[in-house]
Amino acid sequence: MQLREEMSYRKLKKTPIRYIRNIIILLSILTVSCSTQTDKKNQQEAIDLNNQAIKIMSENPDSALILLDKAIEIDKNNYLFYSNKANVYIARKDYAKAIISAEKAVEIKPDLAESDLFLGMLYDISNQTEKAKKQYENAILLFDNRLKKQDKYEQSNRMNRAVTLLLLGQIEQGKKELKKLLTENPEDQVLQYLQDFNKEKFLNKILGKQ
Repeated sequence: MQLREEMSYRKLKKTPIRYIRNIIILLSILTVSCSTQTDKKNQQEAIDLNNQAIKIMSENPDSALILLDKAIEIDKNNYLFYSNKANVYIARKDYAKAIISAEKAVEIKPDLAESDLFLGMLYDISNQTEKAKKQYENAILLFDNRLKKQDKYEQSNRMNRAVTLLLLGQIEQGKKELKKLLTENPEDQVLQYLQDFNKEKFLNKILGKQ
């Protein structure tokens, strides 16, 4: 299943925080929808609305929300619509509503590590520490399961897992994995950026508080 449009790692590695944000927060212009019960014609209409919303969300978040709500009316079972809606609320600094949308994404797609990581960060920045811990722990389990299957995005999965460990407070283990990844990929600017990980700064940048 394609989670997002294919992203050029070479293009994004020069902007590490943007790359990290895109692979953690499932901001997605879709070309293929997730498996749902919606018929193909309506499914394509919902996808088109989602894609329009993403293109305008920075400049016009209110209109983006209207488009995403219309997409959800058509296809209530596409978790990415809710993830994208959460991202609009983040842009508006409305973290309470972002949490509601992110929780719905996890409810629909409970086996996706990124959704748990995303929700955990939203809980974290909202000072809901215990809830954040639970989501991070679940994300670790899901990343572990994925890595056992030799997913083709292994480096991104390992990086996300390491970041989740750091957010969870397992600093030594998380930094050890990031250092190992950097040894394997010494020119990688995203991994270079993460070597000086600071949780507060990271959350603020990813979730738009800075």
